[in-house]
Amino acid sequence: WLVQVLCDNPFSRLFWMDELRNLYLQLGRLWNNTGGDWEEGVLDSIIRIAKRIIPPRHRRSSLALQGSAGAVIVEMGLEPDNGEPWIVKVSAFLVKWYKGMELPLPDHRDVSSEGRENIVVHNLDCDDSMKNRAMMNLLSNIYKGRLPADFEIFDAIIPSSVEMLVAFLDRVLAFPSCTFTILNAEALSGEQQEKVLSFLSRRDIASRGIRLNCVQFAGTILHTSPWVGGRSWDRTSLDALGGAQYPLPDDTFRCLVSEKATVSIVATQAPGTGKTRYIRQQLQIAKESGAQVGSINIHEGTSLSALIDSLSNDFFSLTNGKTVFFAISGVPSEGDIRSPWLAMLNHFFFSFLVLGSVYDPQSGA
Repeated sequence: WLVQVLCDNPFSRLFWMDELRNLYLQLGRLWNNTGGDWEEGVLDSIIRIAKRIIPPRHRRSSLALQGSAGAVIVEMGLEPDNGEPWIVKVSAFLVKWYKGMELPLPDHRDVSSEGRENIVVHNLDCDDSMKNRAMMNLLSNIYKGRLPADFEIFDAIIPSSVEMLVAFLDRVLAFPSCTFTILNAEALSGEQQEKVLSFLSRRDIASRGIRLNCVQFAGTILHTSPWVGGRSWDRTSLDALGGAQYPLPDDTFRCLVSEKATVSIVATQAPGTGKTRYIRQQLQIAKESGAQVGSINIHEGTSLSALIDSLSNDFFSLTNGKTVFFAISGVPSEGDIRSPWLAMLNHFFFSFLVLGSVYDPQSGA
């Protein structure tokens, strides 16, 4: 029955099951109080999760989102409880909210990709030290300079369940107008690899018009077929992705994140050079301007769920104007570039700055 619910309500496929449960819990807190005297931050939490269904070009002001979502919540809270499963109620909220905003059908199609191979295995042939930069440049080319939506990316560098991968592949089938990407495919577990290989072996996926890119280190697990294209990238060809139309590797990160945030990096190799004093001055300036200000310390041993909790505690509202200082210490040496902690840190900042959303598959946060 769960598969049928998801088929009947494709919006639900844009979320992980933990996110849908969290959304239901937050909605329940408001459905039980239709008088509108709601606990501060709950409506913001709902919108922060649910706004994934709205294409970026149709995003509205925080006040407009709160008004439209609040109206649907009150309407559903007044309806009699007919005993429907929780996931049906959550799915109904997503559909009612979307229709209430009178938006067109979801469409993330990138017209510049028309006529090209839609299912591609990308093989990266580069050093570990270049891997993240190479993937950023490749993503800029795949998405033609736009930011990918958070639901379009599956990063295998963070351990996740087979069920999550299957849910992602179902999402690929449900939204052929979107462009999906599996990053770090070589990090998939054996069972996950089998699922992807089985998916790519299906003859019907090409005729369904899906867009899927799988990025892996050269010659690892995924291979081409008559309906799955293949491209190999070395340092020279990755640099050639730049030019006039798309940014060169050194500028890719700046190009991608400038749409969502202004990022400053303060670093020196020696202590006592005034980094902390400078940052405190900048935070004070931001605070005096009315911005939300927060400081998060990161050291080896800091977990992904701890980072998410810190962000949630410091920045719970949807208002613009947030300034956060990440103090990073104890970064592994260059010889430890493959350390799981550094991989987690890279994943966190990629998700936070590029995708605009961070999710921990192990804790569900």
